[in-house]
Amino acid sequence: FLIFLSRTTTYLVSSQVEGPVTPSELVEMLQRTIDEQRVAFRASLADEQAAAFRASRAEEEERRRSALRLRQEQDAAYLESLRKDQEKERLAKSFQEGAVKPKAKAKPSTKYPGQAGGETTRTTQIRAPTHKETAPSHRTEANTKIMIRFPNGERRQQSFRHTD
Repeated sequence: FLIFLSRTTTYLVSSQVEGPVTPSELVEMLQRTIDEQRVAFRASLADEQAAAFRASRAEEEERRRSALRLRQEQDAAYLESLRKDQEKERLAKSFQEGAVKPKAKAKPSTKYPGQAGGETTRTTQIRAPTHKETAPSHRTEANTKIMIRFPNGERRQQSFRHTD
């Protein structure tokens, strides 16, 4: 006959008895063993609880450090991505401003026949530049040419200098 004392997954052999034992002797041996081991159990239980508490704290601290490290890495990656996007936007804006500056003055808004449902199909003249200087040289100056095809098949063409 063996007496095993168990806490969680560990076992302790506290005493061993051979031969027949009466129930009253068995109860007496168990009671004595429990009384003897109670102090040892309490001390070791307190030690185990303290060790488990320290391990739990260490694990929590490691999780916190890991989460902080991950957050910092994500923030750094986000800021790097944001910086690259801002750089792209700045380059695109400077490129667009460089391309738009010559054309900034030449944006007439004209209404063409047939755009709205109830309009007639009469044609309108495209206005020519109001100031007539020397004829622009097609080889030396930057020109913009506009060709419009109306719904009735008529085509109109007009050229503008980049300074108009």
